[in-house]
Amino acid sequence: MGGKFVFRGEDKVYLRGVTYGTFAGEDGADYPSAETVARDFAQMAASGVNAVRTYTIPPRWLLDLAQEHGLLLMVGIPWEQHVAFLEDRRRARSIEQRVREGVRACAGHPAILCYAVGNETCSSRSSTSFASTSTSRRRSSSRLTSHACRTSPVTGL
Repeated sequence: MGGKFVFRGEDKVYLRGVTYGTFAGEDGADYPSAETVARDFAQMAASGVNAVRTYTIPPRWLLDLAQEHGLLLMVGIPWEQHVAFLEDRRRARSIEQRVREGVRACAGHPAILCYAVGNETCSSRSSTSFASTSTSRRRSSSRLTSHACRTSPVTGL
């Protein structure tokens, strides 16, 4: 990242993205079959799309297909929405663990653009909650993204 621009190495990347999922796939999977995803990704790439935002952690084969089609992934790492998670230690630890596991599952893959931690979090509730929490709880919030930041950019949406 460089200011308002996204870079991959020295190259400035102009993102043309779409969202993908979440699906009620086969056997309760979050994604359709590899054949369906490959067809979808081929159509996206042919249409000029170069970035895909998922809402759940994609399987490794999906990352591979994205790379094969020249697509970058913004990987969503979901958690309970619209809750003051810093006020509940168990919930905060659970979320932190899920973020770590999600990043670990995708770590080092060249198709990763960034991680989107949480989804549509309630900003007024989050800021109120954040302001009223102790320093140790705020540090816990920072740890939610620190593992991801070592490997790829991270955003909270």
